[in-house]
Amino acid sequence: MEAIASGSIAATFKTLVKLVHPVTLVQAPRLATLRKENGSQRGDRDKLNESPPNMPTTSRSRCAVLWWSKFPAAKCREHLVPICFVEKRPRTRAVMMDLLFKRLAWGDRLAQEERNLIVGSVSRVQSFGPGETIVPADTRVDFSSVLLKGLSARQKVLKGGNRQITAFHLAGDFCDLHTYVLKTLPDSVVAMSECEVAAIPHAQLDKIVRDSYHLTRLLWASTLIDASIFRQWVVSIGRRSADARLAHLFCELFLRIRMIGLTKDLTYPFPATQTDLADALGMSLVHTNKTLAKLRRAGLVTFLQRTVTIHDWDKLQNLAEFHPEYLHLEVKSAIGSQAV
Repeated sequence: MEAIASGSIAATFKTLVKLVHPVTLVQAPRLATLRKENGSQRGDRDKLNESPPNMPTTSRSRCAVLWWSKFPAAKCREHLVPICFVEKRPRTRAVMMDLLFKRLAWGDRLAQEERNLIVGSVSRVQSFGPGETIVPADTRVDFSSVLLKGLSARQKVLKGGNRQITAFHLAGDFCDLHTYVLKTLPDSVVAMSECEVAAIPHAQLDKIVRDSYHLTRLLWASTLIDASIFRQWVVSIGRRSADARLAHLFCELFLRIRMIGLTKDLTYPFPATQTDLADALGMSLVHTNKTLAKLRRAGLVTFLQRTVTIHDWDKLQNLAEFHPEYLHLEVKSAIGSQAV
């Protein structure tokens, strides 16, 4: 690939390229200094956002621009270079369902035939943006939804506008498996971030129930674990202090996310806001903000830029009186100071 910068700028560019995954890098033709041509930075931005002429038509909608003018060095403004990132070929459904397989395998292994049965049951995969409703409340449905990517929440909004979040659904979770029997939800499932959701028709779940006793037990177990988590949330809101309430949620999320392989040491992504936390914990936004600051000053945990970093697992666990047995994890090993 032809070098597009030199010195520290080139090093910064290489670092950015390493961070992009899973994409293929396509270098667009180097452009002349657009500031001189257009006479305004806004004009530069508009022109750079256009797809380069040698870009394949099917890829232009996936084009993103890295702005060298964002970097501190003043001379970068004279080297505006559009870089387009084009997605690799779409993932297969089997790959997309991998986190669900990990979720169901908490208590037992999944045979390849069972994996194939689940993959073959998916009727469609949809994308949802933050705030969009995945499953509406009080509406009869004939399918159940599996979250493949992102974070969603189950919520109830009262007439006065107050919202209570009653569950966070992580990638690999069924959002509403119990609608297979009940058909409706009393609350809605809403995307907290960009989400991908697979729909499994109830007719296909009928087939799974008929053909696979073992897989049916695993699906049933997942709903029982959801209910166990919900009971702990009730205890938190009813009896735990604000500090313990927040600490308990962070401990729970860490173990749940670690089981699907998305943690790094004691850090994990959590694309929610402080408002979402407040509505899940039954606290005001101000109280939640002060509690987060208190836990941060105590050196226990940090929630910053939608990422949670636990600094002292043992102390955080003790503060929360957190006992992970209710999650029914396959391996209940102590974490200590290092993530296992």
